Amino acid sequence: MSTKLRFLVLFAVVAGVLVISTIVMASEYIKPLNPSSGEIGIVPPLLAPPDSEGYTRSDTAITSPDGRPFAQLAKLPPELGGALFVNFPAIEQPSDDEVAYSILASVKYIGEKFTILVTTSRPSPAASSQAVILGNQEIKLANGVTAWATIGAKGDFPNRVVFVQDNLIITVAGNMPISEIQKLAARVVVK
Repeated sequence: MSTKLRFLVLFAVVAGVLVISTIVMASEYIKPLNPSSGEIGIVPPLLAPPDSEGYTRSDTAITSPDGRPFAQLAKLPPELGGALFVNFPAIEQPSDDEVAYSILASVKYIGEKFTILVTTSRPSPAASSQAVILGNQEIKLANGVTAWATIGAKGDFPNRVVFVQDNLIITVAGNMPISEIQKLAARVVVK
């Protein structure tokens, strides 16, 4: 076997190990706790501020201005067809040892009776090593994803469902009944 061929084979093996290691590390990136376990964890901020200052109205398909991932409803339900607002806040890069959560995007759906906020956030490396509490009750969404629900929280978005996808924390919150928010959460897509 030639030296060049040996190098290519070795390179392919090393690259494969790195990819597999990255996938394994990524699947354990965020460590949610079951709220009924009694374990102590930190509670990350799950929502962007709902004020209208940073939001812009969107009448077309949503696109990220800088390629960052964001979550949105795959299909807009009729009861939320009034207006759509999007916020892509500036992202500050925390240091590796700083426990921080960056809000990547918030999409606000405003209907006649209900408002839903879908927020995408990402933990810093230090925050991802912490155990987190994402809600008061562990649930399963219709699509099989494990999520956490909170009912009756203070503020404009008292009911929320939170789940983890691709090392992102996705929050679907609003003033709809929690059963409806669970259905919406199962229809979220990350772009």
